[in-house]
Amino acid sequence: MPGGKDTAVQKVGQTLRIRESAKEDYRYYHDHLWPEVKQALLEAGVRNYSIFNYGCWLFSYFELPEGVTIEDVGRLASHNEVCRRWEQLMRGLLEPLPESLGDDWWVTMERVWDIDDESNDEIELGQIVVDSGYLYSTSLVSK
Repeated sequence: MPGGKDTAVQKVGQTLRIRESAKEDYRYYHDHLWPEVKQALLEAGVRNYSIFNYGCWLFSYFELPEGVTIEDVGRLASHNEVCRRWEQLMRGLLEPLPESLGDDWWVTMERVWDIDDESNDEIELGQIVVDSGYLYSTSLVSK
């Protein structure tokens, strides 16, 4: 590990909806993130955290060190009074998805592909078919 830094990380993508009327408030609060919330996330192991917005959709991306779970982060945050107040504030701005579970409104997405994942299989394309403007491969063969 170069420089003594652990490079094994879990990459996490999550999604959630924001209320149309709350977009400006959501941006304002994140532009002025409470320092205690940021510190709690860092202490829980969260790194490289970004939130993106498209229309009423939010997409968050963050990394966790190997061995730390999303549940671990949630458990630590739930024991922090400032994080609980932040979460309550955000609840007024967000909309849970049908897939949201209990108190955790963010829905974890399945990672489909990662440029850095060396285990991605190389594929060989078979015949390409054009149908109604879409391209289809009639066969994908792992090498």
